[in-house]
Amino acid sequence: MADGNVLPRDIKEAEAESVAYLCCATLGLPGLEESRGYIQGWLGSKERSDEFGKKSAARVFSAANKILKAGAEAAKAGAVCHEQ
Repeated sequence: MADGNVLPRDIKEAEAESVAYLCCATLGLPGLEESRGYIQGWLGSKERSDEFGKKSAARVFSAANKILKAGAEAAKAGAVCHEQ
């Protein structure tokens, strides 16, 4: 990993669910309430919430950005293909 540490499963799951939450919120998809619940469940304790700090937030925003950009590029390419 980039920071040289092995992340605990609950932090990985909270990061993954946070990425899903951001993508769904951006795209107007359902499931935000459930996603919020999963994130809270994985972070559970105060110490886990504290561990989910700037590094996790940076990874979450980076991953969500990459996914949304890839989707926009694929949609744009699909629109071009349909026009031809």
